[in-house]
Amino acid sequence: MSTIKKWEKMTQIIGRFKSVDDARYFLNMKSNGNISMCLAGRRKSVKGYQFIYENPDFREG
Repeated sequence: MSTIKKWEKMTQIIGRFKSVDDARYFLNMKSNGNISMCLAGRRKSVKGYQFIYENPDFREG
């Protein structure tokens, strides 16, 4: 599993999460689908934040 970085408009890292579920919980979301879509490049942001894998070679699934 790879660490996930939370960015604010891709200008600075403002958080790190151990998992997509941790990020989902922090953002108070019912589903992690939008975060996963952002990580896969199919969505630009979630609730104003952008998410990328700390290790770009890592992909879940």
